[in-house]
Amino acid sequence: MRAMVAGLNAIVWERDPQTWRFRFINDRVEEVLGYPVRQWLDETGLWQEILHPDDADAVLAAVRATIADGEDLSLTYRVRAADGRWVWLQHLAHVVRDEAGTATALHSVLVDVTDAKRRELAAALLAAAGRVLAGPGSVEERLAAITGLLVPGQGDWAAVWLRGDDERYRPVAVAPTGLADRLRAVGPVRVPDELDAQLRAGRAFAVPEVVERLTRAATTDEAGFAALTAIGGASVLAAPLTTGGAVVGLLTLTAEVPDRYDEADVALGVDLGQRLATMVAAERLAARRRQLHEITVALSAAGTVAEAAAAVTTGLRDVLGAALVAVRTLAEDGQLHTIDVVGAPAGRWDSFTTMRLTPAVPLPDAALTRRPVWLPDRATVAERYPAVVGSMSDQTQAVAALPLLVGDRLVGALAVTFRTARPFDHDERAFLHTVADQVAVAFERAALADVRREMAEVLQRSLLPGEIPDVDRLAVTARYVPAVQGTSAGGDWYDVLPVAGGAVAVVVGDVVGNGAPAAAAMGQLRSALAGLLLAGLPPARALDVLDRFAGHVAVPG
Repeated sequence: MRAMVAGLNAIVWERDPQTWRFRFINDRVEEVLGYPVRQWLDETGLWQEILHPDDADAVLAAVRATIADGEDLSLTYRVRAADGRWVWLQHLAHVVRDEAGTATALHSVLVDVTDAKRRELAAALLAAAGRVLAGPGSVEERLAAITGLLVPGQGDWAAVWLRGDDERYRPVAVAPTGLADRLRAVGPVRVPDELDAQLRAGRAFAVPEVVERLTRAATTDEAGFAALTAIGGASVLAAPLTTGGAVVGLLTLTAEVPDRYDEADVALGVDLGQRLATMVAAERLAARRRQLHEITVALSAAGTVAEAAAAVTTGLRDVLGAALVAVRTLAEDGQLHTIDVVGAPAGRWDSFTTMRLTPAVPLPDAALTRRPVWLPDRATVAERYPAVVGSMSDQTQAVAALPLLVGDRLVGALAVTFRTARPFDHDERAFLHTVADQVAVAFERAALADVRREMAEVLQRSLLPGEIPDVDRLAVTARYVPAVQGTSAGGDWYDVLPVAGGAVAVVVGDVVGNGAPAAAAMGQLRSALAGLLLAGLPPARALDVLDRFAGHVAVPG
């Protein structure tokens, strides 16, 4: 019998149903749980002590009830192995009774079902996570709900961190929620160099034992190190949130026992991290679309090139958190002239208001080649454009320069600088490309409007006398106020004409509508009336002739 039991791939034991003392237990118990047979035989309460706190009350109550009046029992629960792992056991028990019905032995067979149970729990966890990620709420609220699903089953605490432009990670969700303030005190963290390559390759990893060296490498100062150490954790699993080949965030699970996480845990972290990344990327894309729409609306409302430039500089600085945004147009002299700039240090931009097209400077180079220039860090700037390093602000770390094109025609250039290194990932490049296209179209539209406005004003002024004549015995002054300033030409005019006999003719004309056709028609009528009055016709006769002349003039209806 012992030989047969020894060959089973299961823990087999017999216990006294009254004292719960072990009478027999096979060697398999040490293979599965790590505690030697002798310890089980000597320590009556060992089994009770290693039951998972969340399972203990229900398991003990079920065993007692079976011993009291039952025969067979089937339970699934967790126990803590000698190395700190939680092991799932399928426990089948049978109560042996004498003729009087008194329990005389408790026979049990226990099978390690951890792998199957973990697969089951992982599937349930991913399903629950899917429902949360597809549900309502802000990004932060949904990420907080995800971390809540992970504790305590996957660790003692869990956090989601989003990556900033400085390549450091800041917590946006943590469970238990009571750790939120303590985790914020840690400040932004970085992934130690020895582990960062795995994250950038999109691979999750487990740290079997967190040592002081790693904690110091992850934090920026002593305060952050002390705060992270106080939160605690002996082992960590980290999974990247990757989208479009770029790491946008990090999911971490932390346990108080060393070597808590294995390959199955890492696989779960990868799957969950990818789902989180998809949601974060979708929300960022939606936010970018909203931001692009707002900038586009502002550009559409711009009536002049200056207004369009101001709309894009202000909008981009707010959306991207840029240090400086500058817009230039290509002037007739073949140089780039600044139209609007925000974020420029006082006095430093004065010498850059006009720039000639040269490949030695990022913005003119982008305009010259008709291709955008992406400089993710200061070292790249120094390598490609060494001539500009001396004139750069000390805070400038990354630069984007884009040409403003209408078809193949260059109309200007857009520059954006940042105080931290910036990878300029695919989404951000696409966003800036689209903004540049919108700005170019807005500039073209506004420039045409400026030309039309100038032409209208010239045409309108042509209807007015160049100067008011000096008239004996009469003080003459005039004020001309268009109904709407600076929009379009109209047909209104006035005139003051000395005529024969010392008389003065004062004319006010308002006959047809607005626009260039009206101004052209009224110009003919003004000239005809002035000629008639100067020829000596009295006002009534002059107007009668003018009325017949108007029939030969194309007057807009």
